[in-house]
Amino acid sequence: MSVLLQAQGVDAGYKGHPFVRGLDLEVHEGEIVTLLGHNGAGKTTTLLALSGDMAPLAGTVSFLGQPVRSPLYRRARSGLAFVTEERSVFMHLSVAENIKVGAADAEKVCELFPELRPLLPRQAGKLSGGEQQMLTLGRALARPTRMLLIDELSLGLAPLVVERLMEAVRRAAADGLGVLLVEQHVEEALRYADRAYVMRRGKVVLEGPSTEIAGRVRELEEAYLAQGAPTDTDGAQGGRPDGSGVV
Repeated sequence: MSVLLQAQGVDAGYKGHPFVRGLDLEVHEGEIVTLLGHNGAGKTTTLLALSGDMAPLAGTVSFLGQPVRSPLYRRARSGLAFVTEERSVFMHLSVAENIKVGAADAEKVCELFPELRPLLPRQAGKLSGGEQQMLTLGRALARPTRMLLIDELSLGLAPLVVERLMEAVRRAAADGLGVLLVEQHVEEALRYADRAYVMRRGKVVLEGPSTEIAGRVRELEEAYLAQGAPTDTDGAQGGRPDGSGVV
């Protein structure tokens, strides 16, 4: 499998101060990789740096085999999509208009999530949280996307909705999509992921196959994933700094 996205020695942070340091990470075609760690460990900062929404302070990010320093909107044209923690729907537009603005195929979105078909004329602001997230994810998957970054897909959603979303991501990966997933629900993330990286205080402290990491969940929670652990603060909680969500 070819490497779609790679970080080599990446430092990333805010106002010249690195919160993420010496990051080495890669995502291959057709695999789901999950990035785990306590709140503030640097996970969202990592996604911002890899997406092009934040310029790294040091190191190299490569996309599709080439070093890149272009902003997010240009990487999006090459097949990178970023689903942020905030659901990025235009509340005043209809579901169909949201899909059109996102340059996605409405029929493909409805194939992924048939629940949305009868809702196409409805104003997106009147959808449930789960329906909004289906719209956000469906729009990203219904374009010629090669690499998908996801930040907290399950936030605030019922387990059955999360399962629908994750199954769609898993099917897309089976067709060759590369996925980097940040998820607070560790066991849920490991159930769908092929590999995992664990972060603490801005550094990767552990990596390996998800089956191996899953067997050490209790140990990891005590050592690295416990809430309230010391943090560097992940300065971008809640998605992109401009709040615009998926690109």
